[in-house]
Amino acid sequence: MIGSCLALTLGALALIPGAALASTHACANHTFVLELETELGKPKTKYNLPVKEITTEGVSCASALKFLSGYLKTGKASDGYKCGIAKFKAPGLVPERCTKPGKKIQFAHQGG
Repeated sequence: MIGSCLALTLGALALIPGAALASTHACANHTFVLELETELGKPKTKYNLPVKEITTEGVSCASALKFLSGYLKTGKASDGYKCGIAKFKAPGLVPERCTKPGKKIQFAHQGG
C-alpha cells in the first residue's frame, strides 16, 4: 500500500515540469486603441498602440489581452500584478513584464 502511494506521488511529481511548460503561451500581436485627452474640453484622440511579442506563463492569451487593455489604457497594473521594464530583445520597442506569483505576461510596445 505504501509502495503504491509512493509510486503515485513520484509519478505526479514527474508531471509537474510538463504541466508548467504547457502553460506557456506565445500570443498573437495585438493593437490596442487608446483614447487620449490632448486638449482640455476637446474630444479625446484615438491612438492605435501595436503590442508585439506577447508571451505568457500561467495565464491564457485571452486573460493577458484583457489585462493589457486595462493596463495600457490606465497605466496602472491590476489584479495584483507588478509591472516594469523587462530585459529581452525587442528592437525599437519598449519591453515590459508584469508578474504575480505563478503568472507572467511579457510584451513590447512603442514608447512615447
